[in-house]
Amino acid sequence: MKSKKITATILSMAVMISAVPGLVLADETEEDIVSQEQVQEDDQESVEEQEEDAEEPSGDIIDETDTEEDGDPGEAEAAEQADVYKGSGITFADGTLTLSGDVNRTAIDDVVGVDQSDAVIHVVALPGTRIIPNTGWKALFEYMHNVQDIDLSKAYFSSDLTSFEGMFANCTSLQTIKFPEDSDTSGITNMKNMFFMCESLKSLDLVKDLDTSSVTDMKGMFGYCTSLESIEFGPKFDTSKVTSMYAMFDSCRSLTTLDLTGFKTGAVTDISFMIEFCSKLETIYFGKGFDTSSVTIAMYMFYGCEALETISAYKAFGLDPAISELMFGGCESLEGFDPDCTDGTYARANSPAGAGLGYLTIETEEGVLGYSLTLDDSIGIIFYVYLDPADDLTACYDWGTGTDSRSGSSYVHSDVPAAVTMLSDEESELYDGANYKIICHVAARSMTDNVELTVKRGGSEVLTDSYRVVDYMGDALKIYPDNVKLHFLLNVMFIYGDQAQKYFNYRTDDPAADYIDYTGIQSDPTVLKTVETIVDRMKNITDTSEEIEVPDSDFTVRNIDSSKYGVSFCGSSLSGNSSIKEKLYLKIEDPDLADNTSIQLASSMEDSFRLLSVDRNDSYLVVSIELVNPTVLMSPVHIKFANGANSDILTYSAKTYASAVFSASADDDLRQVRGVVDSMMFYCDTVTVYISGN
Repeated sequence: MKSKKITATILSMAVMISAVPGLVLADETEEDIVSQEQVQEDDQESVEEQEEDAEEPSGDIIDETDTEEDGDPGEAEAAEQADVYKGSGITFADGTLTLSGDVNRTAIDDVVGVDQSDAVIHVVALPGTRIIPNTGWKALFEYMHNVQDIDLSKAYFSSDLTSFEGMFANCTSLQTIKFPEDSDTSGITNMKNMFFMCESLKSLDLVKDLDTSSVTDMKGMFGYCTSLESIEFGPKFDTSKVTSMYAMFDSCRSLTTLDLTGFKTGAVTDISFMIEFCSKLETIYFGKGFDTSSVTIAMYMFYGCEALETISAYKAFGLDPAISELMFGGCESLEGFDPDCTDGTYARANSPAGAGLGYLTIETEEGVLGYSLTLDDSIGIIFYVYLDPADDLTACYDWGTGTDSRSGSSYVHSDVPAAVTMLSDEESELYDGANYKIICHVAARSMTDNVELTVKRGGSEVLTDSYRVVDYMGDALKIYPDNVKLHFLLNVMFIYGDQAQKYFNYRTDDPAADYIDYTGIQSDPTVLKTVETIVDRMKNITDTSEEIEVPDSDFTVRNIDSSKYGVSFCGSSLSGNSSIKEKLYLKIEDPDLADNTSIQLASSMEDSFRLLSVDRNDSYLVVSIELVNPTVLMSPVHIKFANGANSDILTYSAKTYASAVFSASADDDLRQVRGVVDSMMFYCDTVTVYISGN
């Protein structure tokens, strides 16, 4: 089952490391991460067989044994209740059941008779009537087949009442229900089968006032309310804790519109048969809270909704066919309906140019529809948003808080510009209808920081949102528990961020290491090949009693003739602001020659590196080069120097710098530098393996 979009993209991180052995990290650190290929969970659950006969309901929705156990409470329990509850004042005459005092089904049966439920035509509660927990196997008014109206407006619910299960079930003649005025239902946890088989109810006004904030079970709640023409859900109808909506609206054959825009379904695991056989239903509205990330069974969800034309949703929720068989079976009025395409795969927009056939109408309103990490030159968050297209959209973001304990420089980055890029139609379909992406870069040591986005149109704020790198990574580890390569990559990234935090003494109250999850990690040479196991590499990084192995250096810096260009190579560093950079330090030997020397990347380098700047002071030139992505960190950089008729190439690689750092004497400070450099190289190696598929 698909949980949420996690895009197969990577974000890069960089560290600033001084070139000369003995120098320390000079600035912030950053990194690249991979988000991942879309994988659906293949959890499968069986579901009760659905039957069409109204007297033999689907599965076990209203089985007479599916409530509390038979029998009255024992003598000890009855004596205890006598101290808590008031006596019953129930009377029954001429078909009218009058309630008073403490009332539950046992008390009613004591007056009406356990076999005389069908004799009740009217129910009215006198002021002060208190509904208390049930003690028998039948619910409060269950199986009163001939009752026409129930007025509980003057009653109230006891504080220890937690279940409305089957409360009005099989009241097949019931036409009106009045609930207690100002009643508090916030303690109710179970509304299973509450109105099941109320075949004569045409509307349910009381639902809009129900507080369902504690309810976990709504299985069969409105099932077989065959005359129900409308349901209005109020602001207190909260489904955020509900785990089962099995057959919730099954066979509501008079509904033409079902508005579920207020439903929050993040905890729901079962939506099978939820809206099946609603044969007159034409339109369903799902809101932003409709989330199938926890769903494990969804078969027959819309089955038999033959008049259904529109399923409005804010995002696709395509599900694994194995758990969503015949989800759209018999929905022949849906645009493009194909009887061979009815499983949950098609819970998406109809997009012939993109994903293909789908049965949803995707609604969009301005806002963030998803997140991912980038596979470019820096670590950061990609915000996928829907915005009304305009020429004057701008975006900026804030990230990082505090001060670097080493340099004393501020880590507060405010109003950092971010590019707003429009997505193609195919990309929009992939990202749930988002039409723009906004990339916000941060540093490796900041992966536990909030990245706070602000989008403006014509200078006026239209959207704000915040997200953290670790949140995305943590979700990815949980959503894709079997993706070994992805787990390995993200854990290596966590190590890199943790090492950067330690070096800069930044956010040590919330270290990236706390988010590492080794579930699913395994040393598989066929998958990881040349990458060392994560446990062994961590020992090299964190155990200061051991020396870190010096990387093999296949080449040395190829210098240039200072008499021709006025400069000579004297050092390098790996730098990180919000991207991976290499900095080459050139000593000025002849200012006149240096002023007339041009510096550029060799043409073959343009796809891998970017020449950012050439800065100078009285003694040095600093050439800043940005990596396109972390896979080229160890690749040699070729820089062309030209002065008049003279031209030459300086060759350099980050591996040269790393070798120098690991070869230097290991004082405590340099050990920390080694930890960051080693974890950064390990990260870049892992990214390379991940991307290449080797």
